[in-house]
This record gives sequence, C-alpha cells and structure tokens, in this order.
Amino acid sequence: MPRAVAETTFSNALRYAEINSIEHSFSKLPFAASGAANAIIAFLAGRPRFFQKFEKHWLMIVAENDFAVLKLENDNFRLIKAEFEIRGFRVEEISENKPDKK
Repeated sequence: MPRAVAETTFSNALRYAEINSIEHSFSKLPFAASGAANAIIAFLAGRPRFFQKFEKHWLMIVAENDFAVLKLENDNFRLIKAEFEIRGFRVEEISENKPDKK
C-alpha cells in the first residue's frame, strides 16, 4: 500500500571525518504564506500574527560521497550549529538578503 510522503522517514549516517562543508540557510515567510487556512482564520480573527514573519531554518551537510538536508526547528537551530562548531566545523551562513537597488 503506498504511503503519503509525510509518513515516510529516511535515515542516513554521515561520519564526522567525511564531512566537507556545512551550510545554514533560512527563509522568512509571512504568516499568510504558511497556509491558506491559517491565513483566513488569522485574518478573520483579527490577530496580529497575520502580519508577522516566521523563519524556516535548513542545514545542509555535504560529505565526500553523500549529503543531507535537515529542516531545523526555530528553537534548536542555534544549538545544532554550535555543536558542529564545537567539533571544529565552520558553518557557512547563506542569507536571503538581497542587495539594495539604487
């Protein structure tokens, strides 16, 4: 029986010695972009959350023959970055900031 994508899990192990690079990136989305149902409910309820922006954090780990992309939670991404930095890895920040147009 086929499973929905949300129900599948994938497990992979990367050795620290094989890691070549680590990149942290994030995107800021307005609450309205987080889902039509959430946007409609928040707008009708008059909540200020409708206009707030939420961040989504991602960590990409590139090894010699493999890679992993992890979606990090907003409350633990700093801890995970610090763990890699403690182990001697440089975590490169990828920002969505665009240069100002003049």
